[in-house]
Amino acid sequence: MNDHALFVVASPLQALSANEAQHFFGENAAVCDVIIIPGSSERATKQIRRTLEGAQWRSVEVAPPIARSLDLKRWSQTADDYVRTRGAPRALYLGDFRNMLGIHVARKYRPSLVLLDDGSALHRFVADRDGQHRTTGQTSAKKPAWLVGLFRRLRYGLSFGSLPALKIFTIYDRLKAPAGDTLVANLFTHLRKAQPIGIRRDDEVFVVGGCLAELGVVSLEFYEAQMAWIAARSQGKKVSYIPHRREDRARYESYQEKYGFSILEVDVPIELLVLEQGWAPGEVIGFYSTALDTLHLMTEDCGSNIVALRIPDDRIDTREDAGFISEVYRYFGGYPRRFEIVDLSSTPVAAAN
Repeated sequence: MNDHALFVVASPLQALSANEAQHFFGENAAVCDVIIIPGSSERATKQIRRTLEGAQWRSVEVAPPIARSLDLKRWSQTADDYVRTRGAPRALYLGDFRNMLGIHVARKYRPSLVLLDDGSALHRFVADRDGQHRTTGQTSAKKPAWLVGLFRRLRYGLSFGSLPALKIFTIYDRLKAPAGDTLVANLFTHLRKAQPIGIRRDDEVFVVGGCLAELGVVSLEFYEAQMAWIAARSQGKKVSYIPHRREDRARYESYQEKYGFSILEVDVPIELLVLEQGWAPGEVIGFYSTALDTLHLMTEDCGSNIVALRIPDDRIDTREDAGFISEVYRYFGGYPRRFEIVDLSSTPVAAAN
């Protein structure tokens, strides 16, 4: 009953990493279950389901919708209901390290634990892991950890304490694993062998859209200025804009009329799109999206150029995110080739806005 593996995923990228992890760690598909944490929209959940089709699973189910991410009691009940039905998993592959369903299973039932890539957010996890901040379920120094843990156990039925030692299955192989943990490089070897990219189209440009304006990270005016800069840079080429699932539709649809961009809405991650179509664009442009890291890896054989637009610190509107964003760009700077970082503070369009 307990010789099975549980995968908990909450995004298309986590689902893509789950597919690869099943092969990398030699898990038998016949005993692999997936719980999908519902996305922020039906489209997001559809993308996760579509991505999981790249591997075989014993079962795929969507966790019941829980209105608030901090509704701890319902998360713990959902986790315990699964264990009562299927038994405690031998192994847990945890995608969303902030979601209490997976964290509760990890703490209470102590399976072997693998952390799946959650994109650039992994930089936060690694930075916070040794400090035992909220990403590991601990608290700040204002209250003793044991007191907060006892309160959560009595009120919500949650097991408490830090996450046990884990393996971090990640594309970020230059990160230093936190004390007690192990970093395992994810090169998407199985996926790339199954769907090799043999063609690069130098007359094609992909723009990885972002919801930076919607989240208040940058102003709408700043974001729009960079679209104009991309249009000027890519003149004479076909530009496809791939919107983020949380972007404002009216805004990104306007780029077709303004700049002649093709709007490419897909129900799979952009990485899987490139693999399935069998060719890659000559250039991929974005801000600090994880897709820049993954596409740099996926297009290694055909040699696509990756372009990251660096946001000047004084144009970042949320102080909380500035350090994290800077860390992502620092990591970008460590790629030895095929990765260009454009400082937007020195571009004419950015300077004029």
